[in-house]
Formats: sequence, structure tokens, C-alpha cells
Amino acid sequence: MPFLVMPAIDIFVGKVLSVLLSLMLTFGVVSVEKRGADATPADPDAPYLFDSCEEYRDYYYTLEYDEATDKWVPSHETCVKTVEADGFTVNIYKNGTAAVSGFKKAMKTIRIPERVEGCPVVAVDGVEGFSDEERELVTRCTSVIVPNTVEFIGSDAFRNINFLQNADLGERVKFIEDGLCVNCRTLKSVKVPGSVDAISGYDLCYALTDVEIERGVKCVDGFTYCFALKTVRIPDTVTELGRSAFLSCTALTDLYIPASVTKIGESVLNAHSDRLKIHGEKGSFAETWAKEQGITFVAE
Repeated sequence: MPFLVMPAIDIFVGKVLSVLLSLMLTFGVVSVEKRGADATPADPDAPYLFDSCEEYRDYYYTLEYDEATDKWVPSHETCVKTVEADGFTVNIYKNGTAAVSGFKKAMKTIRIPERVEGCPVVAVDGVEGFSDEERELVTRCTSVIVPNTVEFIGSDAFRNINFLQNADLGERVKFIEDGLCVNCRTLKSVKVPGSVDAISGYDLCYALTDVEIERGVKCVDGFTYCFALKTVRIPDTVTELGRSAFLSCTALTDLYIPASVTKIGESVLNAHSDRLKIHGEKGSFAETWAKEQGITFVAE
């Protein structure tokens, strides 16, 4: 019973927050900031520093215990120093790059700095890994803007930001750990850049209705309990839908799956709507899979 009751309560709370935010936006109490046309474009020819999430985390977020302060701090093997910049705690590393690791002031817009002390910011850790005080500083922000220097975003990066409306991940981020936007109850639209290898971590985003996935993404996963999501178009660069891709997205009515997809997880559409239609090419893996699942297939 709790499994059924809690989502219902959260959906109601999400709707209340959504209505409240709409009123606040209408009367100018809050505003939603966008990237702007003057953003520095990403360099498509620049090589990425590392080849996996694990390598980024091992370099940027390896910690060691400091007896003098009784705290865990970035390892001296890679980190040169920690500074405060634009309201963020930022670590400077031996390879000439920087990573955001905390917040120092309340923010309506989380605008990650592009450079700190001349070093490009290439990594952002998750607020769930920060202290309760730091998380409280950003729970009511409405926008997240990531610069085109960032290559890696850590787990739970923007978790529990209840008034989030806009999450702009930039053009270069390639690796995102699980739990990117969890329980962001007013987030309505998501654009995933084609630089990302695998999508994951939009859990419990009850107001999410619009998902745009750019060409270049290879794996789609993690849109779980997004109860307002109705239509999703998968680009033809995707080869796999992960096991939790659209788990319990009960309002989903149209899912467009290209012929490039040859692997679909076993729980990808658990608890789907009876109105759901799979759209795709005749003779494709998607058609075979849809028939096996008893889901209506529409040949495009």
C-alpha cells in the first residue's frame, strides 16, 4: 500500500508546486534564466580528458581524511587547492582544470562558472553529496545552466530542487552519473545534448512532459515515474533502451523507436498505459519487441 500511496501524494504535491510556481512566474516573484546567445560554443574537436564516469570520479572526487580539520578533502595527489568563486566551492587540479564541489550562497540560478583562475571547469559533483546546509541553498532555484566546458556531472547533481524549470546541460557534457534530476517536481522539459553517451537519472520528475533527445546519444535510461510524460522520440543514434528507461510512465501514449535500437530492457515499460503505441520501421527489432509485449505497433 505505501508503494501506491506515496507516488499519489507526491504527484499531488508536485501539482500544487507547479501551480504555485506558475503564479509566481506570472506575477514576477520568480524568473527562469536561460543560457543566452553569447555562450562560448563547445569545441567539437577537443579530446575528452577521460573515457568513462569512473575515470572522472577517480580523478576529481577521490577524497582523503584531513586530521587537522577532521574533514574529508580532495586528494593531494590530484588537487592543488580549493577556492571560492561565484558562490561555489571549486577545486583546482594538477592537470590545469577545475571542478565545482559545493555551494557557498543561495542561488535562484545555478550558473556553473566556465573558468576559475584561468582553469576550465570540467566536472560538477552532485548536491546530494554536499552538506544539508549546501543543499538548502539551492532547493528553490529555478534554472541550472552548465557551461560548454563541462564534461562530467556527478550523481544526484540537481536532486530535490523543487522549483526547477530549466536544466541546460551545455553542449559538451559526455558522462552523467545516475540520479541527475531526482524529485524535481516542477521540471517540465528536458533537452539532452548529443554529446551524452547514455541518459539516466530523471527519476520522479512528475511534471515532465517534453523530452528532446539530440542525435548522438547511444543509450536511453532512467525516465522512471515521470507520470506526465506522453510522447518521446528516440533518435537514430540510440542502440539501447535501458531496463528502467520509461518505468511506470503511465501516461505515455506514443514512443518512437528507430531501427537502430536492437536492445530493450525487460522493465523498460513496466506499468504502461493501455493507450501506448510503439512507432517504428516495419520489420525492425522494435516491431518484434512490441508484439511480444502485447503493445500496439504503428509502422512509420
